[in-house]
Amino acid sequence: EDIDCMTHELIHAAQHYPTYKHSWLVEGIADYGRCVFGINNEACNWSLPAKYNGGEIKSGYRITAAFLKFVEENYRKDFVDVCHKALREETFTMDLFKEATGLTADELWEAYKNA
Repeated sequence: EDIDCMTHELIHAAQHYPTYKHSWLVEGIADYGRCVFGINNEACNWSLPAKYNGGEIKSGYRITAAFLKFVEENYRKDFVDVCHKALREETFTMDLFKEATGLTADELWEAYKNA
């Protein structure tokens, strides 16, 4: 039933970043995409955490994806696109969180944990 693992992998093909220096974010974006574009996640019992249940911002995969979804829903609706562009252009730094949302990564992470 887990056909959407391919959605995750196809997102990697589309990412095609010059480097994978920020692998936690690369994997988080791929799982975020699986959540948004997947068509069979429910049937295979795959989902993002509904709320914070451990981990760190740089844990990657579902943890980072759930955080990215939270940021998009509460602070900036195109935040994943902003991150994707910065990774593509090799300009991503943690300062991007503040520049794009007005809050630091740590502030956003605390908001996510407390939501």
